[in-house]
Amino acid sequence: MSLGQQTLSGVSWTLASNLGNKVTTLFVGIILARQLEPKVFGLVAMLYIFFDVSQSFVNSGFSQALIREKHLSEEDKSTTFSINVIMSLLFYALLWFAAPYIASFYDQPILEDLTRFMGLNIIIQAFTIVQRATFTQSLRFKENSIIDVVSTLGSGVTAVILAFLDYGVWALAIKFLLKTVIASVCYWVINPWIPRYF
Repeated sequence: MSLGQQTLSGVSWTLASNLGNKVTTLFVGIILARQLEPKVFGLVAMLYIFFDVSQSFVNSGFSQALIREKHLSEEDKSTTFSINVIMSLLFYALLWFAAPYIASFYDQPILEDLTRFMGLNIIIQAFTIVQRATFTQSLRFKENSIIDVVSTLGSGVTAVILAFLDYGVWALAIKFLLKTVIASVCYWVINPWIPRYF
């Protein structure tokens, strides 16, 4: 397949993925909005800033560095993987100890447990940095798109079921974490990879 064909295929799959995710998110959002109280969404939204900041520090440009590298050695992959995992553990530890203060600041005790639960997302994402980067570098947009849609759909359907079972805010928390779990499992199944240090 020529570079032009790969580009066209990549654009097509990316558009299809974005459309599928938007439609899924819209329908899931409508159902959840009718089933859950507005304050439930507010509780989860309060924490997004902490996770986004933590994730940006954990990545620290390593993913982009892998994508731009023309010839990736096993040493490059393993080093990046190790640094990313260590950073994710450090930032998760910070979130764990900061959780009571976050809950106190917003005067919402449940945020302590939510922070510690949803913060696991940072660690889970760190374990797939190599697969995500190599997929993007090798223009495997089809696999990326399918994984994205499957994880969005799977986590969304689960959240809807949990909302109807009166899980409240935990339906959203599990949705947030489950999307990453499903995507990570898919990446490891499709592209299994073991770090090599020697």
